[in-house]
Amino acid sequence: MDQDVCLQELEAALEYRFGDASLLEQALTHSSAAAEENNKRLEFLGDAVLGTVVAEILLERFPEAQEGELTKLKSSVVNRVFQASLAKKLGLAEVANLGGGLADKKSVSRAVLSNLMEAVVGALYLDGGLEPVRGFANRYLMTRMDEAFERFSIRDSKSRLQEHAQRQMGGTPSYEIVEEQGPDHQKRFQAVTIISGERYESAWGPSKRAAEQRAAELTLNKLTDEPVDDGQPEEAREE
Repeated sequence: MDQDVCLQELEAALEYRFGDASLLEQALTHSSAAAEENNKRLEFLGDAVLGTVVAEILLERFPEAQEGELTKLKSSVVNRVFQASLAKKLGLAEVANLGGGLADKKSVSRAVLSNLMEAVVGALYLDGGLEPVRGFANRYLMTRMDEAFERFSIRDSKSRLQEHAQRQMGGTPSYEIVEEQGPDHQKRFQAVTIISGERYESAWGPSKRAAEQRAAELTLNKLTDEPVDDGQPEEAREE
């Protein structure tokens, strides 16, 4: 397939049209193919920009998450394994300018794929600023972050609260979704905990389950004075 057509298809996948096409071409040029005009500098920039944009999204998307949880969530998308998988999805190796042993494009390493992805993000930023990077993150990283939120930050607080409530309060917790916000692809839900008719803590989450779990965790914390684990070492919390 013609290289120009391939680049146009990549732009379509990114939902962004480059004003300076040479930036995208440089982002896709590995050091094995060019000693100087390669993607190393864009890779450096893209890594920093992506980290900033992801952190910004996490703060907005998960307003009740603690620092330790946010760090884990960020690591779920700003890492070599996930970025390499995303580069494969976008077909970056197929349109990249690779040299030496990589020229046949049959065995492109995870590191090279990850570097290509970061370089493309760097090119997006230089060409259009933060907005196209935010758009990229919302399209390709949001689902991963939501899944990681439920996997990393939510412990099984509903089960623990149920045990406590039945043992100490003679009731079984229930949950009510009291509010929803955001478009369909970025919904957020607010759940409140109810025990024996009394309403306790409420919390937001990217799914009904996550919101209920977080509300249960906050309720359990209130009822037992149990500190909510933020994922940090004990000495860090004391500082």
